[in-house]
Amino acid sequence: MCTLGLIELRIAAIALICLGAGVALCLYTLRLWKEARLESPALAPLEVMSDDAFVNGDEQTRRDLLQMAREIVTGAPQQHEGVQSSPAVVREGPVTSRRPINRQSPDEERRTPIDPLLK
Repeated sequence: MCTLGLIELRIAAIALICLGAGVALCLYTLRLWKEARLESPALAPLEVMSDDAFVNGDEQTRRDLLQMAREIVTGAPQQHEGVQSSPAVVREGPVTSRRPINRQSPDEERRTPIDPLLK
């Protein structure tokens, strides 16, 4: 009877360890989901390009789908073909920049991304 009690105790211990590991993995997964970054809105046209409607559509349909994706990214509708745009507002006086043109601080040099497409 003594060996039967030890076996049951070992099984219970292993079950508790597995249960604890499962709970820990679930908590870790939830933490990762909360900390995960959202996709960049600039990827919206690429997502549209992978859609069946874009692949099987004609040129006008493709342009319309890309235009809708770009409007979603910018948050404002852009001008469509055939629609006249309003005249540009002309500023009077010189435009001054907020920082020197050819000078970068050491902090800005360190913050430049490695990938040239991310500039």
